[in-house]
Amino acid sequence: MSTPSEVVQRFVDNVVARNVEGVVHCFSQDAVISQNGVTTLASGRDEIGKMYERMFIAQPDTEIEVKNRIEIGTVVVDQEHAEGFQVDGVATAWDVVFVYRVQDGFIIAIFWFTP
Repeated sequence: MSTPSEVVQRFVDNVVARNVEGVVHCFSQDAVISQNGVTTLASGRDEIGKMYERMFIAQPDTEIEVKNRIEIGTVVVDQEHAEGFQVDGVATAWDVVFVYRVQDGFIIAIFWFTP
């Protein structure tokens, strides 16, 4: 079985490749993605797939770099840097912290925080 870090890396690789199907298969059926630990952005594979499909269309030139990764049991914390996100039509860069919860080889939750 894959380690939690390997599961997260497979997810990041699929995001970078803009592979919606690959992204979706990294998640458990009832996974949840939330922003700043408060706002639920998507729950379940169907919603997660639709969210990433919209994101890949709206943000076709985004590049992601994992700056730092920590694995503690079933939790993986990434410091990531993204370039090329469009905000009001202007490309921008941002740093974000992702907290992934992995269980049985699937991501069950992602919480992300921006400074």
